[in-house]
Amino acid sequence: MLLFPVLLLARMDSFDINKPLDYTIEEVNYFLAEAVEKKDTLTLGDCSYWLYLYHRYNSKGKGLDKAMEYFLQANSYYDVNSSVGDRLKIRIQLADLLLQEGYFHDALKNRKEILDYMESQQIVKEIPHAMSSLADVYIALGDTLNYLDFILKATQLANEQKDSFLLAINYTNIGTFYLEQGNYEKAITYSRKAVPIALKFKPASIGWSICLEAVALRKMKKYEAAIAVFKRGIPFYKNEQNSISKTYCDIASCYESLGNQKQSLFYYKKCKRLSDSILISEKNSKVNDLILKYDKTQNENEILQLEKKNNLQEIKTQRLNRLIALLVIGLIFSLLLYLIARKFYRQKAEQNQIIAQQEQDLRDQKIKVLEQTMETKAVRAILDGQEEERKRMARELHDGLGGLLSALRLQLDALKNKFGEKDKGFDSAIHMVNTSVNEVRTIARHALPEALVQMGLIAALNDFLNQMKVPDSPMIDFQYYGNIELNQEQILVVYRVVQELVNNALKYAKASEIMVLLVQDEETFSITVEDDGMGFDLEKIKEGSGMKTLRHRCQFLKGNLLIDARPNQGASFHIQFPI
Repeated sequence: MLLFPVLLLARMDSFDINKPLDYTIEEVNYFLAEAVEKKDTLTLGDCSYWLYLYHRYNSKGKGLDKAMEYFLQANSYYDVNSSVGDRLKIRIQLADLLLQEGYFHDALKNRKEILDYMESQQIVKEIPHAMSSLADVYIALGDTLNYLDFILKATQLANEQKDSFLLAINYTNIGTFYLEQGNYEKAITYSRKAVPIALKFKPASIGWSICLEAVALRKMKKYEAAIAVFKRGIPFYKNEQNSISKTYCDIASCYESLGNQKQSLFYYKKCKRLSDSILISEKNSKVNDLILKYDKTQNENEILQLEKKNNLQEIKTQRLNRLIALLVIGLIFSLLLYLIARKFYRQKAEQNQIIAQQEQDLRDQKIKVLEQTMETKAVRAILDGQEEERKRMARELHDGLGGLLSALRLQLDALKNKFGEKDKGFDSAIHMVNTSVNEVRTIARHALPEALVQMGLIAALNDFLNQMKVPDSPMIDFQYYGNIELNQEQILVVYRVVQELVNNALKYAKASEIMVLLVQDEETFSITVEDDGMGFDLEKIKEGSGMKTLRHRCQFLKGNLLIDARPNQGASFHIQFPI
């Protein structure tokens, strides 16, 4: 068994840095020794880079100090071959790692060489990226003049090449630079340049691209505008818990500056709740690291003890091992003959089993598709029935009761003209009939909104929400982001969802503010309705017909419903579905 690694190495032609997981530490040391003998600096660089990765990230390595020793060694070997084009990608990665580990001057040297090589070889598409990377090193060194020079050149080239992804990132970085320099107007300008492009390509920095403008507005003491932009940016942070927590804190600070202590406390609580969950997660991670470190120390001690015992018994076991080796060779030959005979019969049985399993999977898949189709039809039937009933009720109210009330008003007008010019009772009765007619029309319009059919979703929602704004009612903030492009069924369901959630908030939440936010990108559409009212306990509340209908509508849209609510801390409903 000890001969196997040597035989394996003898069959290999050369070391390939693109397949680092295919080698053991013994194999890399073999190639390293061979490269030293042949003075092959490229292989020496590759092996040193592999050893950097091994000691940096493998639990059996010796840690960061040893890793950086090999890292700098690899860098020196690659410097000898800086003109070799097929090592360009590795040079780029080395430059990134130098910057990451804090070797800024070495990173600057590497990135200048990479840029010079790209310009000499006319690698046009990569030059703006190389310039942006060089700008990153200058800002790390505190050289703002060179940073601004290279980042603006890179942005101009990216614009000429229509490299929208790099444009979104660079606009955000330039805006951040101006924000730190105190030039808030320019920070807002570049934020607004970055956001429309970022919405198409969705880089990881899209949340900050939006909130960059909000931070600049807060610095300029435009707190209300800053709050609106902060709220727009939160959904785009996705799972970035630290960024979301900080944004909640920024919103709370803005409300505090406006003197709105209730809203400030509401968002400070949300910030604290999220921060506490992050701290718990980090604490658990540190505990796990300590356990792993303890286990590693225990294993190393056990290995040392075993090595001492093995040294005492090594001489005695050498002769026994020779006899065992001969027996093992005989057993191996016998086992090979048995396996060859058995393999033929097993292959046939396995093929039959695979065919049977595939047929069963196909039947299960057909059953699942049929169940989903039936369930979708059932949900559609429920929603269609509800809409038909709303339409019927709207027609009955408008044509039936509305017509009767209009006729009654005409008769009262006629009687007033004939008998009651001096009787004020007729005026009171006519006023009550007019109020009833208007009330019937309002109910009919809610049941079957004309604006939804004639002008679309946004106009219909604006019409509905404006009707809800009566004296002493909560403030309703309605915002939407992106081009709203849905089919008629989706538009109707979205309208009903917002209508249901806003009505519930007005009836039960006792809130001072209700926020309605619609966001559409290339793949998804999301609805957020949030209030700062009395909230509720999700585990104790009993679902009524309204909540069941809401879940049916989400199921019809093939979307997800998330509810975040706690007593006296408001409630937030978030629905997202594919388009």
